[in-house]
Amino acid sequence: MMKLRLPGWLFLGVTMALPAAQAAADRTLRVVMLGSQSETLDYGRAQTYYPWVVSGNVCDVLVADRQGRPDYQLSRAITPNQDATRWTVSLRSGVRFSDGSPLTADDVLASLRFLAASPGFAGFFSDVDMQASRVVNAEELELVLTRPRADLVTTVLTAASMVWKQGRGDAVIPVCSGPYQVASFNAQNGALLSRNPYAWQPAAWFDRIEIRPLADATARVNALLSGAADYAFDIPVSSARSVDGRQGWQIIRSGVANASGYYFAMNTRVKPFDDVEVRQALKTLVNRQQLLAVVLGGYGYLGNDVFGQGLSGFDSQLPQRRTDAAEAQALLRKKGITQLTLLTADLTPGLNDAAELLRQQLADVGITLRVETVAAADYLGDMSRLHQAQMLSMYALNRPFLAAIPMLFGNDNPYNYGGWYPDDFAAGVEQARKTLDPQRQQQQLDRLQQQLWQQGPYLLWGYRDGLSAAVTALQGVELNQGIPLFRRARMAAGQ
Repeated sequence: MMKLRLPGWLFLGVTMALPAAQAAADRTLRVVMLGSQSETLDYGRAQTYYPWVVSGNVCDVLVADRQGRPDYQLSRAITPNQDATRWTVSLRSGVRFSDGSPLTADDVLASLRFLAASPGFAGFFSDVDMQASRVVNAEELELVLTRPRADLVTTVLTAASMVWKQGRGDAVIPVCSGPYQVASFNAQNGALLSRNPYAWQPAAWFDRIEIRPLADATARVNALLSGAADYAFDIPVSSARSVDGRQGWQIIRSGVANASGYYFAMNTRVKPFDDVEVRQALKTLVNRQQLLAVVLGGYGYLGNDVFGQGLSGFDSQLPQRRTDAAEAQALLRKKGITQLTLLTADLTPGLNDAAELLRQQLADVGITLRVETVAAADYLGDMSRLHQAQMLSMYALNRPFLAAIPMLFGNDNPYNYGGWYPDDFAAGVEQARKTLDPQRQQQQLDRLQQQLWQQGPYLLWGYRDGLSAAVTALQGVELNQGIPLFRRARMAAGQ
């Protein structure tokens, strides 16, 4: 048996770990990714993907989203009563935590209560009465809702159902049941994961995973190209171009299901976007193909103003928005619109570039767009400023349509940047949420998406692929809500 070895970079800061051949020989996967210097493994307060990637490879969930459909993991079944106000969660038998203790319904309920009380996930559980919810026996619990939610699994639990021992999602070193366990964690220098000897799924191929935070995307790519890393997570388009096609390395694209939607929010709280015709005109004016080619470098997919593309529940019959600058120009001229203002920050690479290209496209039809650029660290710090801006450049992770609604809409939702949530749309959402029949629910979702496509405040022009770079031999990395999972990853022989 191999002796557990702490990676050199945990002690030497910028000094890298094993050379590629040695790392492969002892089945160590070396990962570099963006991280914050103040991160902890408190799952409800994560600031970057770094702690989520650690937790995602250490902990299991009741049910995951797999290409827009439920993938049951710790749960065998999650079933509703007749009106979807009570749900029974039946657990998989024989699951143990990494310390050998059994995973029970008490741990699951405590974990869901932790998530429901955390800043990052409380919104998902607004319709779940956590005090009334109860443990039935060691392998079963009942979730009690305050109103019917036929979408509890697809909207709530696929987004937030991670399980920790005793519900300790804020533990310094979490104890979970996933393929790996945390051997060490440091916000600045990195984390070491070792294989979980009690994992209930087939053993992971890698013995250990070294995860090192590197804030600079260029440094992440250089670590890969120098042979000091095997996988560089989340790189910009410019870096992907420099790696793509080079022998020995590969670009891993997320696909649209795990992509980020890039959009311009048109604020219906203020003029001129309180006028639906103005919103429609701007959607028609914008050259989406040019944005896709210039801003995303071709690493993306054409958007059509409705989230959920490529996922379950999406209305594939929606016509693709056509570009007709002359028609849009005539309507905007009729409305007397000659100047607009847009607020932007590079929360993710490309938002500022998209704003600049939009400025050029509007200038071509005689409209002046004043672009106000804000530091990324300050962008979300003043929500009132965002709610008063005419337009914003923004992005959001692609989710199934019904799951995206609480992230983008709602009268009391601070992230409803468009300020749009008419009563008839809200009523349709509530009806769809309590409809258990899949065919009837899809018909309701189609009507909602058609209304959003026609009237909505979001000009969703494209989806950016989540881009990572890796050695060619690395196979089987999977994404769940944008997070790389290494349970099935391995180094292919002969590459």
